[in-house]
Amino acid sequence: MMKLVLLFTLLAASSAYTWKSCGTKLDRLMTDNLRMSGTVKAGEKVTVTASGTTDLHVPLESGAWQVRVYETGVAKETHTEVGDLMKVLKFDDPKNTTFTMTVSFTLPEKQASGEFDANIVAVDQSKADYLCIDVDYAYSSKQNVLATEPNAEYCLHQEDVEDHKCFEACGASPFQSKGITVYGKCPSKYSTVDKVVTEEQCPDGVTNLRYCQSTALNVTIATKGEAGVIAMV
Repeated sequence: MMKLVLLFTLLAASSAYTWKSCGTKLDRLMTDNLRMSGTVKAGEKVTVTASGTTDLHVPLESGAWQVRVYETGVAKETHTEVGDLMKVLKFDDPKNTTFTMTVSFTLPEKQASGEFDANIVAVDQSKADYLCIDVDYAYSSKQNVLATEPNAEYCLHQEDVEDHKCFEACGASPFQSKGITVYGKCPSKYSTVDKVVTEEQCPDGVTNLRYCQSTALNVTIATKGEAGVIAMV
């Protein structure tokens, strides 16, 4: 678990935020990927998009989400927002085994340290815990602008160390790809592009396209290599 938290921290460092799950094994939604977009500045609204797998015990009929923002050095939360879970959560496949949840909230004014923890939770109609996420961010003298462009890429990669190759899959929104599971683009040492293919798929990477016409997306997969290195045959 500590390795996962460290990985999330390193991946998000360049984006002015880090995140971790604060839930338990009983949660109905297990977050695998998270992206925050917007401007990290008091009074601005940011959007958090979380995606992953589900462990549903009963069908979801209704629910609610809540975000509480805490600032280091302040005893109580400095900002709270709530909303309808049914409006921000969607299941990405017919069997409801994967999900995407998108919530937006306003960043509060600095009162002390300028270091914040946005705690996002959700419950269903029976008050069962659906998920718990902590998103940490901080204000600085330099304004932090996260990925706000509507076509910002979401990428996964997988290294083949033995053959000195890296497979990089990118799309316009969160998705899963069999065998390509590490968040972000390939490391910079893979500077050559050997092959590029674009495929239309469902967000979960396995469902037949006929069952996800409304959520299907194009995923571009690039096979990259290291300059000057000949792969083993």
